[in-house]
Amino acid sequence: MSVPLPTSPHDDCPTLTASRVALAKLHRSRLGSTTDRSSTIRWPTDLHSGVSPSFDRRRPSDAIVSPFLSAARCGSASDVAKYLEIQNADEWSAVDPTTQQNALHVAVAHGHLHIAKRLCSHPYGARWLAATDVQLNTPLHVAASTSRRLTQLLLDAGAGVNALNQACETPLSMHIASTSKDDPGLAERLLQHGADANAVIRGESLLHVAVDRGLLNIACRLVRFGGRLDTKDGHGRMVFDKVNAKGSRKLFAYIPSPLPWVPDDARDHCMECIRRFSKLLVRRHHCRHCGRLCCASCASAFVLIEGSPLQHKPQRVCDPCFGVLKGYYEADEEANVVRSSRASLVYNQLVDRSSSLAAAR
Repeated sequence: MSVPLPTSPHDDCPTLTASRVALAKLHRSRLGSTTDRSSTIRWPTDLHSGVSPSFDRRRPSDAIVSPFLSAARCGSASDVAKYLEIQNADEWSAVDPTTQQNALHVAVAHGHLHIAKRLCSHPYGARWLAATDVQLNTPLHVAASTSRRLTQLLLDAGAGVNALNQACETPLSMHIASTSKDDPGLAERLLQHGADANAVIRGESLLHVAVDRGLLNIACRLVRFGGRLDTKDGHGRMVFDKVNAKGSRKLFAYIPSPLPWVPDDARDHCMECIRRFSKLLVRRHHCRHCGRLCCASCASAFVLIEGSPLQHKPQRVCDPCFGVLKGYYEADEEANVVRSSRASLVYNQLVDRSSSLAAAR
């Protein structure tokens, strides 16, 4: 491709002409380097408009890329099979010189499920699964930001679900930080395989990050698998303080067992109606389900709690939790399943307000 040089009255000047020629050559070389797309990898983080995880966005070198890596990147099953049949561990362990990603990294990054299946079933598969790139991302870190099916494949193959990368992010952390859809499917798969629901990302718990990004369905799954609602963020706020009444009821429906109590000195007002506490008129009461501090008016319902030291005496719960447990509020299409399974494990019996007050007398 030729680049026309500008004309001027000083075209006969040797110094100026030489400078223009050098500039044109540099321009042509840059154009030539950008026209070759064969070695360009588009990382999965480019597809997300949210908070991007810590993938290395540098391009792999044009010069030395293993043919095995090239086959995995292009999704050529026949070429990958050919290299796997060759008993050459040096070829299998080849990594990109820039990103340090192996064949499984590359196959997952480009969405080649059939290649990833072949690599995971290979005797060398455990090493590919555990290997990290220049940012200490495992293949599961890459999959958790791109594909539910690839994530499930790597989990079934034994990938480390709580491995930390250079930014101290787990695969679940990277998924919550990068996803733009409130689809809990991938997060639930990671949690079912033992992902830490209380992991910290950039100084905040995953539950805080999910709520801040409007991922309420994912936040509900975190609560189901032990996510703490009383953890504070960098501004001293709990998850209770960030959701409205409808969001609170939805989160409370996923509590698997009674949560730890919010400390008495953490609030000087009711966490339901915001009335200020006093020693005589407005006393503090803890909800035995969500652990919040409430006044007597907002925590007037009673429930028998199985396994409690006072299991034969009704225990106080707040009005939203009572409504969730009685079935007055529907969290979503799975609410009935969640509520019935929790009640069978944690609660022995629900007592109506009238009967509970009569028993208390």
